Amino acid sequence: MSSLSRLASLSSFSNKGKRNSLPEVRLVLLGKTGSGKSSTGNSILCCKAFEPRVSSSSTTHRCRRATGDFRGRHLTLLDTPGLLDTLCSPLEVQQELKRSIALLFPGPHVFLLVVPIGRFTTAEKEALRQIQETFGPRVLEFSVVVFTHGDSLEDSVAVRDCLIDGSQDLAELVAKCGGRYCVFNNRTAKNKDQVSELLTLVDRVLKAHEGRCFTYTLLREAEEEMEKAKEETATTLREEEERKKQEQEKVVRQWYLGQLKQVELKSVKEMEEMRRIQRLDMERTETCFRQNEEALRVTREENRKKEMEWKIQEASQMMAIRMEEEKKRETLRRKLDNLVKTLKEHTEREQNVKQVMEEMIQKEKAENERREGERQQQQLQKEMAIRRREEGKRETLQKEQDRLTQVLAEQRIKGEEREKQIAKLINTEREESQRLTEHLKAEKRQNKQLRLITMKLEEHNAALSAKTNNHSDNKSCPKKDGKAIKEKPKEDHNSLNPLVRPVSGYVHEMGLVALNAGLEHIGSPCCIQ
Repeated sequence: MSSLSRLASLSSFSNKGKRNSLPEVRLVLLGKTGSGKSSTGNSILCCKAFEPRVSSSSTTHRCRRATGDFRGRHLTLLDTPGLLDTLCSPLEVQQELKRSIALLFPGPHVFLLVVPIGRFTTAEKEALRQIQETFGPRVLEFSVVVFTHGDSLEDSVAVRDCLIDGSQDLAELVAKCGGRYCVFNNRTAKNKDQVSELLTLVDRVLKAHEGRCFTYTLLREAEEEMEKAKEETATTLREEEERKKQEQEKVVRQWYLGQLKQVELKSVKEMEEMRRIQRLDMERTETCFRQNEEALRVTREENRKKEMEWKIQEASQMMAIRMEEEKKRETLRRKLDNLVKTLKEHTEREQNVKQVMEEMIQKEKAENERREGERQQQQLQKEMAIRRREEGKRETLQKEQDRLTQVLAEQRIKGEEREKQIAKLINTEREESQRLTEHLKAEKRQNKQLRLITMKLEEHNAALSAKTNNHSDNKSCPKKDGKAIKEKPKEDHNSLNPLVRPVSGYVHEMGLVALNAGLEHIGSPCCIQ
């Protein structure tokens, strides 16, 4: 029974090898929520492998895999979560989409971009942008556009006339996919012509890439390109922010300079006004002085008698006037000094305010740089964590691949050992058959010799019988003796036949024993009797 189980496992292993020998095509269904990905997958596999339902949110939150055969080709389809789903964040959907590379290791051959027939809205554009952000811009080189809801088109209307030529964005999408597109009517699942048309487009993609698939290498290259683009965008944003800050600083500096200039102009005007007032006072004083001198001269001419009194009075008046003028000059000088001091204090305050503003701007700039450094450090830590997780996943996949390779090698070795055992059993059976054949040939030779001996004995008995008859005629012997003589060869003949039969039966039994031993050795349940 153990030999039978080994033969059964060998046959199942050979059947599995035949199934794996079929050409495999790995496909991934991509599209926004409600585009008909699951129904399209069921139409391709000609069976209900996925569960489509009419819902405002995605019915697929995890990648689901299904396989099937179509006209001698082994198809493996992966249904992905719908983009723009209200229940999942874009980051969760993108991480789940990246799992398709691992679920279809070493990678999918073609991505099927499922787009419902109708107006190419902003939602479809956003879904396409997320796909390119997840897999990179080269994903369109491995893609085929599949238009669903083909039953809504009239028979005489072509997709290019009603959709592609009427929408520039849709025309650009089809052009980036190499002009590969087809229409699916998921309400007629038995229509295999649309599946054949799709596989023809898939063959075009395989031929264009020489049978290569979309691997982790292409995904990493796309991620590196997107990281470079993000870094360039961040650099551009930082430069733009720096330029805006410089412009703001320039505007603030110009405003402060304008304010300082206005204060300086105001101070200059005040000083000029005070100088003008002082000049007017001086002129009035000089005019009064000249008038007084003139009056004194007139008085001196008119009244010489009172000259001395007038001189004394004039001297007194002049002294009083001079003292008053000195007081006025001192007052004006003090006012001017106070004004200059006030102007200096105002200038110092303006400089202090300007210095404080510059310090605040420098502190704000340093704080912004520190926050930007912390944000970049956090972003770098997140990226390093993501890369470490990806490396761990790759190591796990590599270990799993090594284990599967080892298991396959062990199965191959066991298969070779089973083949050797079967060959050994076949050689043993062949040797047993040869021995049985030789025994049968020897038995035939012995039977032939026995038949010859029997014939000679019969001839000899016949001769003896003839002689006995002649002797009985000559000597008149009793009939009973003749009968005894005649019966003697029969007894001899009968006595010889048992010798032949035991030999033949023994050889036959030994051959049956050998055949049954060989059948039991190979584990066969049958027996020959």
